[in-house]
Amino acid sequence: MASPRVIREGARDAIARAAAELAAVPPFSELTPVDRARLAATLEQVTYDAGDVIFAQGAPADALYILRQGLVERRAGGVRLDVLEPPAVFGDLALLRDQTRATTLTAVTHCVVWRLPADRFTRVLRRTPAIATFFASAVSTRLATRQQEVAELAREFDSIAEHLYSSLPPRQQQILERAALLPHLDERVLPALLESGEEALPLRDIVLEDRARDGPTHIWCYRPALRRFLIARLQQRVGPSGLANVRRQVAALARSAHAPDLAVQVLLEGELVGEAVDLLDRELDDVRRTRGNDAARELLRLIPPESLVEHPHLQQAGAVPTAPPQQDQVAQVAKRRWRMTRPVLGIVLALLVLAICWPLPAPPGLSDRGWHALVALLASLPMLALDSMPDGIIALVLAAIWVVGGVTSFRIALDGFATTNWILVVSTLAVGTAIASSGLLYRTALWVVANTRGGYAGQVVALGVSGMLMGPAVPNATSRVALVAPAVTELIDAVGFPPMSGPAVGLAMAVLIGFGQIVALFLTSSSTSVLVFAVLPDASRASVNFVSWAIRALPTHIILFAGMAGFVLWRYRPREQTSMQATTGLALQRALLGPPSRQEKIAMAATAFLLVGFTTQPLHHVDGAWIGVSALAILAASGVLVTSGLAQVNWSFALLSGILTSMSDVFADTGLDKWLAGLATESVGALASTPVVFVAALAVLCYIVTLVMRWQAAAPLLTISLAPVGAAAGIDPWIIGLIALMACNGFFLPYQSTTYLALYHGTNGRLFRHAQARPAAIAYGVITVIALCASVPVWHLMGLM
Repeated sequence: MASPRVIREGARDAIARAAAELAAVPPFSELTPVDRARLAATLEQVTYDAGDVIFAQGAPADALYILRQGLVERRAGGVRLDVLEPPAVFGDLALLRDQTRATTLTAVTHCVVWRLPADRFTRVLRRTPAIATFFASAVSTRLATRQQEVAELAREFDSIAEHLYSSLPPRQQQILERAALLPHLDERVLPALLESGEEALPLRDIVLEDRARDGPTHIWCYRPALRRFLIARLQQRVGPSGLANVRRQVAALARSAHAPDLAVQVLLEGELVGEAVDLLDRELDDVRRTRGNDAARELLRLIPPESLVEHPHLQQAGAVPTAPPQQDQVAQVAKRRWRMTRPVLGIVLALLVLAICWPLPAPPGLSDRGWHALVALLASLPMLALDSMPDGIIALVLAAIWVVGGVTSFRIALDGFATTNWILVVSTLAVGTAIASSGLLYRTALWVVANTRGGYAGQVVALGVSGMLMGPAVPNATSRVALVAPAVTELIDAVGFPPMSGPAVGLAMAVLIGFGQIVALFLTSSSTSVLVFAVLPDASRASVNFVSWAIRALPTHIILFAGMAGFVLWRYRPREQTSMQATTGLALQRALLGPPSRQEKIAMAATAFLLVGFTTQPLHHVDGAWIGVSALAILAASGVLVTSGLAQVNWSFALLSGILTSMSDVFADTGLDKWLAGLATESVGALASTPVVFVAALAVLCYIVTLVMRWQAAAPLLTISLAPVGAAAGIDPWIIGLIALMACNGFFLPYQSTTYLALYHGTNGRLFRHAQARPAAIAYGVITVIALCASVPVWHLMGLM
């Protein structure tokens, strides 16, 4: 048996050969190395023995195929068309037209093909314009070639048909022409068409094909090409008006032969609709009497419904099901159009909340402006929860209600857009887009997956831990997630998990936990934790530094992370082991990438500049927003970020972030913040004498408060309100702040968490649905309470309680 080392070397050689072959095969040769590697991530290598059918004519189009080795024969209707050789691409036309296979492909020799499933093919077309352009060009070229071939065949056929036609006497030519006007030539009509002395249709065995129907009667049909030829000859001989007269004569013969269906079809094909309706009207009663109502209905179905509008007696019950009147059809369409969908329901509920609650008097202790600010916020919740509109538009509508309703001034309502926090979010979103487009994140994702041990569990843990360790370097959690979100998409593509699948959702949740939800492990894990630190009482703040904060928070976060990692593995793990083919596929993608490009090197330098700038903020005191703008300028000046790249920035999330940043100012201006804090104090203050109950109750209170207040504002407000209550009961205010930071960062509903929204929108909603993430959100809420309560004995030992 070969040693593992020899196997690995052999695999490397095979992978290198495969990469070279793929790079030379259209459409791969048209792509950049990054796009080539992305497409390779979706390929499946399949082998066929000689004689195996790859796909059959009439089968659903389920994949695109690229022939790597061997020969493949293409047949249609049992006729051999051609033999394909490597590197042939086949199966694309049926996919693009969403039709069944038009040919049968059979392996002539042992074959190796790359198979691209239909759903992945569609996704690749949508994401990679170069691929779509290639196939559009290829299909156009192929259709043009086929049209030329068909035209040549048509000329050859016309030549043969002309030879046969010219060899007949004029009388027999006319019989053939008249018979060609019938779509079906059955035995009832044939004697009437034949003149005396003729026992059979001329050239019967050549020009007709027998299509037997149920029963003893046979249906004879012209071959379509010959039928068109004969009708064209008839029109050349007698002219358009003469052709119409011949149609009337043939229809009369069919009617006299008790074949009214053929008579009607002859007239309809000549666009003699009025005459066809009159003929049907005369024959309908006789057909119903001799052949029954079903035959009458079949006859009526030949006539276009709009042609029966002036013949109501033909639409009566017993003849044919009456089409609903036009007004009823319009009403049905309107009913379908205005049915209560989820988005419409969200808007209706929002309007009801505004209409009912706005006129009500404010609760005690709250001003009218504060009450109206709260009502407007509550009205926006159904729209956010039911995805009535893009989040950014809902946020702007909320600001408009505040301003138009006299709640606050437009300067305060839009003040968030004039903050460095919003500039940081926008610049980070743009930097993340540019870095993702450079291919650096895809290369990094492949490296992470290739160097992670332990399979799926190792990937979940590695992603979570790397996110937690990056926290101190990038203290804005939302920006941190926005920066890494494009890489999540690349990573899942690299692994080969389909979007919306359980494993894909699990990896996305691991990223969310590590990069977005762990916001209190270090003092600088988030800007909100720094703010909570700033509002602690002087004595408590003086006892905490970067190291002591991490030591105090570590036990709680170990429990939280272990619990969430376990839940993700239990809920979302892949049900099958990763195959060797998937591992080889990762290596193939890395081989296709080749060495880093100029854009990747610049993106790498910009990323390093960003991280170093954030980490050294205590030294240079430059706001993170301007560090982000500087990195953005580097990428733009070097050509990594172009004008079209700005269109890829998630501006809906940027708008939402600006309004959320303004929200705390609006609440402060209206007094709503103090009123909500007072409610919190009344709710849990009495429980401070029982630490475990107090901790659990405060966590639940945080969940409730964040239904109407973003967590970045709720955490410091609750810390300010409850720190004195905790201190009076012997609980260090730092614990109050930690609970607020962890519990206020839930994502039970999408709008609650800006970090969750950054991940969802940063992946363009492609990796998971809100419903798929909700179990993880519930688990986060439950495990957070467990982790906080389990930490009470540890905090006792630390002297914090």
